[in-house]
Amino acid sequence: MRDQLKNITESDYWVYGLSESDFEFTVRLTLEAIERQAQALRLEAERTRAEQPEMADDILDDVLYYGALDID
Repeated sequence: MRDQLKNITESDYWVYGLSESDFEFTVRLTLEAIERQAQALRLEAERTRAEQPEMADDILDDVLYYGALDID
C-alpha cells in the first residue's frame, strides 16, 4: 500500500482549498462578532450605570476589563 501512496500526485485527487473570498468572509465574520461583543459591553455598562450609579465603576471594572481582553 505504501508504494501506491508514494505515487499519488495532485492530479490524482482533488482537495477543497480556501479561496480569497473565504478569507474575506472569515475576516468579516470575525469583525462583526467583535462589534456585537463591544456593543453588548456598552449596553451592559449603560444599564449598570443607570441602575446603580454609585457602584457602577466597581461592578464594571472586571466586566469591561475582561470584555476588552476578549475583543482585543
